[in-house]
Amino acid sequence: MGDDEPRDALGAARLGAALALAGANWLADLAALAVAFAALGLAVPWQGLLLAYAVTQLVTTIPLLPGSIGLAEGSMAAALVCSGVHPTEAVAGVLVYRLVSFWLVLPTGWLAWTFLRRHGGRLDEATDCLSVRSAVTAD
Repeated sequence: MGDDEPRDALGAARLGAALALAGANWLADLAALAVAFAALGLAVPWQGLLLAYAVTQLVTTIPLLPGSIGLAEGSMAAALVCSGVHPTEAVAGVLVYRLVSFWLVLPTGWLAWTFLRRHGGRLDEATDCLSVRSAVTAD
């Protein structure tokens, strides 16, 4: 590696892995939306889900509100209704999905933020059971 190249270049293998993991994340999130409909005893409108998920991903890329509160729910429900889902079913499915995938996850983030804030933003050896620091410094 020459002096002109960045020291921490991502590389093709890591880039491919990152893209594969991002795709898997989106598929898992889409599956969570489908499970929300199934949990309510509703038929899963697959084409509508794909459309609604894609529209919501586009709408939420513009960070107007924290966590896209309201934008995500509204755009997803509107896209589902436009694809033929009954409005009450669309709203119910979207609210269950957002409750599970966003609101129930927030306390974990708050706890992590509080922990890191109290420890100066670093993990010490006593709490670093996964050896995060040693893995990072080994690269």
